[in-house]
Amino acid sequence: MATDDRHGDGMTGLTEFQTTVARLFFGLPASNGFLLAGGSALLASGLTTRPTHDLDFFGGLHDVDLPAARDQFEAALARRGWTSSRLRDTATFVRLHVVGEDELIVEFAIDAPAGQPPVMTIVGPTFAAKELAGRKLLALFGRAEARDFTDVRVLALRFGRETLLEQAAAVDSGLDRYVLAEMMRSLARFTNDELPIGADDVDELRAYFAEWADQLTGLASGRD
Repeated sequence: MATDDRHGDGMTGLTEFQTTVARLFFGLPASNGFLLAGGSALLASGLTTRPTHDLDFFGGLHDVDLPAARDQFEAALARRGWTSSRLRDTATFVRLHVVGEDELIVEFAIDAPAGQPPVMTIVGPTFAAKELAGRKLLALFGRAEARDFTDVRVLALRFGRETLLEQAAAVDSGLDRYVLAEMMRSLARFTNDELPIGADDVDELRAYFAEWADQLTGLASGRD
């Protein structure tokens, strides 16, 4: 496993409670095979600065034991005197509300396995940087929440649009550029105040995705 040593000073962008909880989980035997994912992984990897109130742990279907991870994690929380409640509990997805020194949402999910060697951060293992970027584009493709737009723009400016598209398609071959373009255009449904970005950057964000959506439609129209 590669090591990301850019955060030796401990400045990951995660809160102290998030860091403690993530390390607690990765110290459990049943954490084997899980990787930190989502916005918390982007922060831990130094790729974004947008705060998040969640911790996401993803693992491949044949790589993890989700029920064991859930049970061991709940027991570890209880030993610290912290509480947790199950907001959703299925064979492939668990969402917990954790309350201790602070509170946060912790999610465990069965997802596509890592396509690249994981990277070790100071809070635990996560996906490689470019794969994280591609998976974030897939989040925009699937749900297009306000936070997805701000994160994807930062990542696309860092790695390039085509890299994000290639990485996303490597995880999910069902990525359709026409649909992705429409999801990007759905940015219009959010008011400026709903976007987690500075007021001075809102117009640029909207213009960026409008142009990218047009570009995707043009590229897609050339398909057989």
